[in-house]
Parts: sequence; structure tokens; C-alpha cells
Amino acid sequence: KLTQSSRHMTGMWALRSEMALLVNNLLYYLQCDVIDAHFETLRTQVKDSQSFETVRSAHGRFLESITNESLMRNKLAFSTITAILRIILKFARRMAQWRQVDRGQVEAATSMKRFRVSDSAAAVQGAYLGFPITVGGEVNVITGYTAAREVTLYRALKSAGISGDVAGCAEDIVGERYVIQAPTVTPEELTDVRRRFQRNAQLLFTVLKASQTHTTPVLAQLLLRMDFNRFLEQSQR
Repeated sequence: KLTQSSRHMTGMWALRSEMALLVNNLLYYLQCDVIDAHFETLRTQVKDSQSFETVRSAHGRFLESITNESLMRNKLAFSTITAILRIILKFARRMAQWRQVDRGQVEAATSMKRFRVSDSAAAVQGAYLGFPITVGGEVNVITGYTAAREVTLYRALKSAGISGDVAGCAEDIVGERYVIQAPTVTPEELTDVRRRFQRNAQLLFTVLKASQTHTTPVLAQLLLRMDFNRFLEQSQR
């Protein structure tokens, strides 16, 4: 069972994943479906050209095509994308800000991935689930936390201060200093950011879907990637 802080952390990373999905789809559409496709056509036309006028005309068509298909002339879509990117950028900056919630020394360890932290840590099941932790200068993520203050990491520690090529063992991290951090993003702030992001993402999908019949077929590929599981489409009903 997740604690309130762990649910908040999970919700924060889930929202980040939603944002990353949308940004990745937009970047792929602009780079691959629009720019790369038309650049290949331009390169072929320039290679086969016999005059400067042919090259100039081909370049003009290239600029016209990428301007249209990059949604720069769709004012509502362009302004919505701009608003979404501003929300994402601000949230990313907030996610980069952390506060310390506990620090101490590792008391015992069963492996380079599982150990017990000091008495200063919360003795609550799942208290720090998903929180970043730094052990001996190495940053990791807590994927398991018990009421006995036993931590399970996302990946095994590499060296925990041990130099050389010799693989570390559990005893090596006993006594190592650790720091557990928590996000400065508040639950109220997360709720507000999620609401504004999802509202604008829904608006963008609606605008692009309405514009699909008036633009090029490649826009359908972006819509398919944005709504691969039909979530946005079902939200409109």
C-alpha cells in the first residue's frame, strides 16, 4: 500500500511520462514526417537539376511544404503547442528542484541493491517509494521500502566509494553516507499542472483532428501516435 508521499511521487512521474510522450511524438512528426521527408525530395531534385532556377524553385517548394505541415500557419494549433511546451518546461524546472528528507549512514546491507538505513528514516511501509537516494556519491532510486527501514534500489550500486576494478560487496556500503530527497512540487501544484496540461493536450488533438481533412495525410500519423490507445478520442465523448 502506497503512502501519500509515494502516491504523489508516482503521480508526478506519471505526468512526466504523459508529457514526454506528447513531446516525443511532436518531435518525431516534425523531424521525420515533415523535414526529413521533404529534404529527401529536395536533395533528389537538386541532384537532378540542370539550372539555378530549378534549384531555387525546388527550395521554395521545400520551404512552403515544411511551413504548412509544421503547423506554423495553423494559429490555434501553434498557440496550443506553445502553451503546452511552456507548461512542460515550467514543470520540468520544478521537478529538478528537490529537498532533503533524510540523511544518515547505511546500518546493514544484504547486497549492493538492498540495505537498511538509519533510525532517522521513517519506519513506514513504502514511505520513500520512488524517491531519489544518493549513496556514497552515487545517485539511485528507491523501488522498495519497508517499515523496518530496508531499502531496495532500482539498480545495484557500482562501487560505493570502492576504487579499482574489483566488484563491490554488501559489506562495502555499510557505513556509507546516504541522502534521500523529495520533490518540491506540492500535491496541489501537481493537480493544477496535470489539469492544464491535459486540457491543452485534448484541445490540440481536437484542433488537429478537425484540420486533418484540410492538410496533408502525414498529419494522420501524428494523430495516431498521440492517441494510440484512443484515450483522447474517448475523452471527447
